[in-house]
Amino acid sequence: MIIKYMDLDEVNIEETVKVLIMEVMMVLYKYNIKEVHVGALMRLIGVTEEVATESDLERIILDEKFSKYMQNVVNLSSSDDSSYTLH
Repeated sequence: MIIKYMDLDEVNIEETVKVLIMEVMMVLYKYNIKEVHVGALMRLIGVTEEVATESDLERIILDEKFSKYMQNVVNLSSSDDSSYTLH
């Protein structure tokens, strides 16, 4: 079995898919599930069986580091003010 710590910031996928994956992992973490089967997660979000099978031996560990990361994401998004203008 391969245990892999995955940083979604380093994965080349669309932002909407990253958000979907993070939301699913947040629910799992909330219910005290600390190890996520990557192949199953991929199937859940609609990835084909052929592609998901390639990740069946991979796991994502949801630990305190994940919790802190998600707290930072939530804090950043809640402090986001759309009235700012970027120049």
